[in-house]
Amino acid sequence: QVIGGTAFRGQSNPVASSTSSYSVGLSRDNGSSYTTTASISETVSIIGSISPEAAHVGQVADIFVVDRINLAFMMKNTSGVWLSWNGRVADLVPWREDVVLTSNGQVDIFTGKLGTAGDHRIFLGYMPTDGVLRYTPVPMRLTIDP
Repeated sequence: QVIGGTAFRGQSNPVASSTSSYSVGLSRDNGSSYTTTASISETVSIIGSISPEAAHVGQVADIFVVDRINLAFMMKNTSGVWLSWNGRVADLVPWREDVVLTSNGQVDIFTGKLGTAGDHRIFLGYMPTDGVLRYTPVPMRLTIDP
């Protein structure tokens, strides 16, 4: 499923449209097929893709990953550690910095056994040098069973 993007321009004009698009998939077989459910005991891969706005292809940007697990927001930092996030864009930290954007860049979000069962909602985004965060306004929903 591909989700169209939204742009966060700051407090004075917070939401604007974006031509960026995103997808996220959960695989239990190294990317041969994708699903939206898995068991906490299974080794899984969560893979995303970012198709930036055409003007940003070839530009440098930071990449952001957020997982809303049940009702708690977590963000992945540059060390690969999931940290609690308060939902404020100003407090969001990038997962990857200074990435050269391609027309359809793959993002390997996670591989392993997920430590928390429940409702996972994955958001992806990027921020080029203009300082505007483009992101998925609707998350990809994954269910991890105990």
